[in-house]
Amino acid sequence: MAGVLFQIDSDSAEELQEALSKLADRCRNLTPCLKDIGENLVRSTDQRFDAFVAPDGTRWEDNAPLTEEKKKGRFGEGKILTDSGRLRRSITYSTAYGGLLVGTDVIYAATHQFGGETPQGKKIPARPFLGLSDRDKDSALEIIAEYLSGALS
Repeated sequence: MAGVLFQIDSDSAEELQEALSKLADRCRNLTPCLKDIGENLVRSTDQRFDAFVAPDGTRWEDNAPLTEEKKKGRFGEGKILTDSGRLRRSITYSTAYGGLLVGTDVIYAATHQFGGETPQGKKIPARPFLGLSDRDKDSALEIIAEYLSGALS
């Protein structure tokens, strides 16, 4: 069996033990890191409302002409997934139970996220606004790396 042997003097061993202890402490409380990631994901989701795109970059289907007609002269005119702005403003995060949840409590959000049908039979296309883009994933990894490296500085 091949291997490498490291010999660490007692001074280095103390420094190494202290660094590992600090790193372990950071790993026991990820809440600050998760909050940073949550805030980043809320911002990213908000930007999708401006760009009319899903987390994977796919453009949302345009509003139906009748929908656009109803919005004329109103706040949501020319905007997809925006009538009053309530859905967009409702996006939030929680760091409950050692994890991170990003979402909304708006009842009609799921219909817009996954598509569906109104009680009157009108089809509503899926326009995903929640989720992780590649950029979101990269940002989350950077936040985690920065958080953990903070234990070693």
